[in-house]
Amino acid sequence: MKFRIQKISVFALITCIVLFSFSYISTVQAYYYPLSQCSLTTMVNYSGAGYVTPSGSNLLYYYGSTVTVQAVTYPGYVFDGWYLNGVYQGKLSTITLTMTKDYSLYAVFSQRTTILTITTNPIGGGTTTPGAGIWNYSAGSTATVKAYPASGNDFSGWYLDGVYQGLGTTITVNMDTDHQLSAFFSGPNTNPTPEPTSTP
Repeated sequence: MKFRIQKISVFALITCIVLFSFSYISTVQAYYYPLSQCSLTTMVNYSGAGYVTPSGSNLLYYYGSTVTVQAVTYPGYVFDGWYLNGVYQGKLSTITLTMTKDYSLYAVFSQRTTILTITTNPIGGGTTTPGAGIWNYSAGSTATVKAYPASGNDFSGWYLDGVYQGLGTTITVNMDTDHQLSAFFSGPNTNPTPEPTSTP
């Protein structure tokens, strides 16, 4: 009996042993098909806010493989999330993709803001610039506030987060985090200013 092998198709890395007497094999044909690949393009909305790794356009990966992408945020900014082919994927700083098709991955960052709350004591004893209220500042920036005693009153000092800061009518606050700033005034018909507390 003679054997005739018309075709051997190889689609992946397959090891096989064919036990035939080569005197009976008339034709052996081998066909090799390359593994298909998918592309990944990663982008950020603002390069000054952070970056992603790996980064680039048309990064090629074999079909079915996985790739993990990480978002790294610069100081003063926050990571707002991923958009994969236009669909929001959440705010975790890493995302893992299974490459079954081409993907575009978009990382969105925004500037972090901090809050400065300004109060005057007593109300009507004086004013500040900016005025009493809640103010937003970019994280890492500075806020300069000036006190103006009402007519007949004196400025008694600043308290930043409950700690006395001195008698200068102008103060600069580093907005690395949220702060509460109080301006105290003294004079006719004003409440006494609390005793200064020492800074640790």
